Amino acid sequence: MMNVVVSGVSFEHKPLEFCARWTAQFYFLSYFRTEYMIEVDGKLTRGHAGDFFIARPGDVIYHGSTEEVGFINDWVYVDGNGLDTLLERYPLPTGRPFHVDSSHLLASALERINLERSYGEVGFQDKCELILTDAIIDIYRSYKRGDRVKPISKLEYARGEVMKDLGRPWTLSTMARLSGYSASRFSALYQKHYGTSPINDLIARRLDEAKLLLLYGNMSLSEIAEATGFSSIYYFSKHFKKKEGISPSEYKKCFGIIY
Repeated sequence: MMNVVVSGVSFEHKPLEFCARWTAQFYFLSYFRTEYMIEVDGKLTRGHAGDFFIARPGDVIYHGSTEEVGFINDWVYVDGNGLDTLLERYPLPTGRPFHVDSSHLLASALERINLERSYGEVGFQDKCELILTDAIIDIYRSYKRGDRVKPISKLEYARGEVMKDLGRPWTLSTMARLSGYSASRFSALYQKHYGTSPINDLIARRLDEAKLLLLYGNMSLSEIAEATGFSSIYYFSKHFKKKEGISPSEYKKCFGIIY
């Protein structure tokens, strides 16, 4: 038997707003529509849009907004041992976020459940259980479809998107988000496949682009640094000199085309 205790759809939270840390009495299921912060194994970590989270009774729940913006999620508390049996047959991760691409699954189920509960017709409890069961199966299918995508395809897609937008202030987390992997998993697979870390690969590509701008453009050093994603001329010059052995201005003077 499964019983929805309370739920919310597209629930909005303010920036820096955190839900009170507490030990769950029921199952807690949440789909995050935006970035958020969550405590996993006693450490606060940043989660991403498209993450799903399941807490079992007895798990500590603590999550909230990032510093930049609030977060939006769909959520539900479920009572009854029916979910135990269901998760044995469809073993979704619990106690840590995992990624699914189907944003409508939980919200759609909760909206239908809320209607059933408000009408209160004969058999509405059984109907609610069937709706929730159907949603869990679809979430599991979406999760497994993500697993079947070849790791190389995920890496190549993420790398391509990053390299198309060098000026964006990329971090390891934002790059990993494109692949659907955790930051640590993404970094390990990237190193194995490309022979370098995601950040070092990005810096190398930025420097290659900067060299072209130095050789064939008439942009200032600050403009080049900004266009290629370096946070300042200092960091641009530091990385450039480390790779080329001379400063950007010296490189332009020696090899650049004079207009």
